[in-house]
Amino acid sequence: MPTSTADSNPSGSRGELGAGIAAIKRIILLEDRIRTLSEQSERLMDTCRDLDRRLIRLEAKFELLERMAAPRRRSLREKSEQ
Repeated sequence: MPTSTADSNPSGSRGELGAGIAAIKRIILLEDRIRTLSEQSERLMDTCRDLDRRLIRLEAKFELLERMAAPRRRSLREKSEQ
C-alpha cells in the first residue's frame, strides 16, 4: 500500500506548515504597514487642507490690502500733479 508523501516525510509537512505560518506573518505585517500608511496619508491630507485654508485667507488679506491701497495711490498722484 503506497503511503502519502505527508505520512512518509513528516518533516516536509512541518516545513510546509512553517512556510504557511511565515506567509501569514508577512500578510499581517503588510496589513499593519498599510494601516500605518493610511493613517499617515490621512494626517497629510488634513495638513494640506489646513494649509490651503491658511493660504486662501492670506490671499484674501493681500487682495484687501491692495484694494485699500489703490485709492491712496490715486490721491497721492493727484496731489503730486497739482
